[in-house]
Amino acid sequence: MDIYRLIHRKANLWLFAIIYVLFLITQVRLFGRVSQNEFTLIFQNVRTTGKVPAEGLAENPSPVLPKFYDQSDGVAGSVGGVVLFYHVAKTGGSTIRSLFKTIERNNPGEYKYMRSLNRLWQHESNSPRIRKAPTEYSSSCVPQGFLNGTMRSLEQAIEESILGTKTNAIDDNAHNKNNKKTLLLELHGGPPGMDLLTSRIAKWRELSKAHGTPFFAFTLIREPTSYSISYFKFFYVDCLREKLPFCERADYNATEKGLLEATVPNRQCFLFKHLSSIAGMDPSFYDQCSVTREDCRNTYAALKESMDWIGTTEGLSTETIPQLLHILFADDTKIDEFMVKNEKVANRSPFEESLQESTLEKLHAMNTHDQWIYDQVKSRYSSH
Repeated sequence: MDIYRLIHRKANLWLFAIIYVLFLITQVRLFGRVSQNEFTLIFQNVRTTGKVPAEGLAENPSPVLPKFYDQSDGVAGSVGGVVLFYHVAKTGGSTIRSLFKTIERNNPGEYKYMRSLNRLWQHESNSPRIRKAPTEYSSSCVPQGFLNGTMRSLEQAIEESILGTKTNAIDDNAHNKNNKKTLLLELHGGPPGMDLLTSRIAKWRELSKAHGTPFFAFTLIREPTSYSISYFKFFYVDCLREKLPFCERADYNATEKGLLEATVPNRQCFLFKHLSSIAGMDPSFYDQCSVTREDCRNTYAALKESMDWIGTTEGLSTETIPQLLHILFADDTKIDEFMVKNEKVANRSPFEESLQESTLEKLHAMNTHDQWIYDQVKSRYSSH
């Protein structure tokens, strides 16, 4: 009897799931406002937990997952558009950069990679540190560097990809459907942050929609304790050893004590809000522009509004990259081809091998707002 009751319960569960999905399909046809991510997560949730999501549609559902190719004539080719990646330092973005460069190299007539980099250390000729109070875009507290020029370059590159101008002309032999290259755009290094970008992304998305061109924006976030360790190793230890200009301007020993002293509370929220990477910023601005609980809640709201996808570092190879390749190419076998080339193993420092529980607890306490954002992302976007 229990077996029959269990079978009956499972049948009802799947029936409810099917009805719910049919409802979502109706929403897509009527309004075009339910994302493929939501369909995927529904079935993943049913398969792994046996539960149908209790909540209805997301608060701000993203547009239907776009396609950056057309194969209506039997030959798949690029249709132009923009893929925008907001790369917070040490979240796994170098792998995305490698992917973008590989796509451009293998398809030069159809895809164009561009990195937007605002080098703060070059803004003042007399010092690598930026100490002047910000004057332009004063809503963003941190130094502005060459922000005006950075934004002009972004506007021009995005409009060229959407409109298909002469400076974005294609090769004669490219499989291109409408004389437009797809722009693979990485924002990494200095401002702007989401404080400024949210309204700009909305503008670019509307321009894309008006011209029938796809637009996809995404970013990555990392588990906060892992992030603090990785950030410390690169920007405070390895980077300074190499004497690179974009390092943090402080020297700490590669020890647990150094890790705790160097960790800035809720650094990922800070970088989402103000600038994607410090790019030579003076450390005094961490205190001057420190983020609050409200700042981080608002920053996550801006991310939800602006981004079609927010991935996690640990889900990079299983969620974010497969999704990117799926929207960029008709052939899903490219997923396996790329992943073979980009499996990375991080080197561990000696101090990592025996981190004390008290150190981990202190790191967790310093990153409560980052942890909140990370938990929201895991709940809303990730299947891990």
